[in-house]
Amino acid sequence: MHVVERELHGYKNRALPIRIDVETDDAPEAFANPRFRISNQVEIQTLPPYSGGSGVLFDVDISSSDLDFDAGKYRWELIATHNGETVTLALGTFELEKEPTTAPA
Repeated sequence: MHVVERELHGYKNRALPIRIDVETDDAPEAFANPRFRISNQVEIQTLPPYSGGSGVLFDVDISSSDLDFDAGKYRWELIATHNGETVTLALGTFELEKEPTTAPA
């Protein structure tokens, strides 16, 4: 299995929908209880996996409250149960930045 995109980026307290494309020959039904983690900051149940992209796609809806932690670079991973074992399907770096502001006109 191989994930297509590893570097993710978000802003503090701003909701972020992401799609993780895992290169695999397995059917989506082979993956149970998928969860997306950002370090020890947050763990989110993903939407059910489905066919597409390079094999199987996982949609993750990260809420604004999920991204209420210190800005910085963190490790992220997508885990699921596959063949009875919990496995890491994808991982990478998640950079969380402060909300950008605009200068007064």
